[in-house]
Amino acid sequence: LYEEFRDTIEKLTYDEDPAARMATLYALWPAYNIDRQWARKRILDVYESDIRTMIYDDTKKMCFLLYPEYKDRIFKLLRESYESEDNELTERAAYTICEFYIREGEFEEIITIPECMNETQMKAVLHMAVIYLKDEDRRTLAKNIILHCINSEWDLEEPLSSIFYKRLVDIEQDSEFLLKLLDSKASRKLVFAFSNYLEEMPGSVKEYAEFILILCRSVLEKKHVDASEYWGLETDASKLIFDLYDECAGSACEKDKKIARECLDLWDMMFEKQIGQVRMLSRELMER
Repeated sequence: LYEEFRDTIEKLTYDEDPAARMATLYALWPAYNIDRQWARKRILDVYESDIRTMIYDDTKKMCFLLYPEYKDRIFKLLRESYESEDNELTERAAYTICEFYIREGEFEEIITIPECMNETQMKAVLHMAVIYLKDEDRRTLAKNIILHCINSEWDLEEPLSSIFYKRLVDIEQDSEFLLKLLDSKASRKLVFAFSNYLEEMPGSVKEYAEFILILCRSVLEKKHVDASEYWGLETDASKLIFDLYDECAGSACEKDKKIARECLDLWDMMFEKQIGQVRMLSRELMER
């Protein structure tokens, strides 16, 4: 049927109605599998006729297919989409640009300067970087992208917390990465996600003492949030300190005693601020 409908597809590709051109992509995709050279040109022509057509679902995949032959045209389209005022178009372009950086080393001038990204762009970049934590060959690069972005002013709870929910890190192999992550970005969802992550880890809590202490210090340094945000932020952090102190307090080991003292210092700070579950947990500890 391709031969019979090719002329019709051709006419619709250059139709004056933008909706008709967008709809043509649904025909050009299967045509690509039959006559690639013919379909490639027309797909690019549709994209270039109206940047909004870049929102088509399989565009990211098609960008990689067209990249070897039409690199300059594809990258121009992606940059224009990335700078668009349409958030969805910007998000999809940022997602694709990040993958081009990870897989092909392209768009370094965008990915390596996170301070020039807006919130939509940065979240999309982080979502893609988090996905590549599962790729052993590109894992280090993905972690570097994440660490470049975590000091941003934007609220990055959702893409960062998925690192723990999806079990994309190993607390031993990725210890340096995790310490930097926890020391620079502490938010309600991230604290909660990390707390759940630790609860499901085998072994004792004190094996993860360094992570817990860094996380709680980072939490206490968040002075810009309002009271309601503060409570939610501290709840899981205070419980982590409680569990860690409870496990180390009775030990004769000097290292454990030092950890217990650090827990008490943090505990005093939390108690003084009257935040989290410190008062309730303090009563529970006193009753033991």
